[in-house]
Amino acid sequence: MELLRQLAQRDQFPAPVVGEAEVDKLRVLRAAGMVQAELPGEGESVRSARVITITGLGRATLRAQAAREFIARRDRLPGSPLSTAKA
Repeated sequence: MELLRQLAQRDQFPAPVVGEAEVDKLRVLRAAGMVQAELPGEGESVRSARVITITGLGRATLRAQAAREFIARRDRLPGSPLSTAKA
């Protein structure tokens, strides 16, 4: 999810993704339908790939994650209904 968040902050696409670990994360995002990307094929160097765009699903996922994080922070505030119910 962190890679998707980083990509969403970019101004321009296509965007390069460098490094084997990052390319592997990009493979997962593409398989989930969250990005359109050009990935290295079998036997090719795994060092770099290109993100063409973040899909609507990817952007919706980011918005949903941001909402979950906001709710979790809100619920930890003193005086919130859930924080008083736990006390």
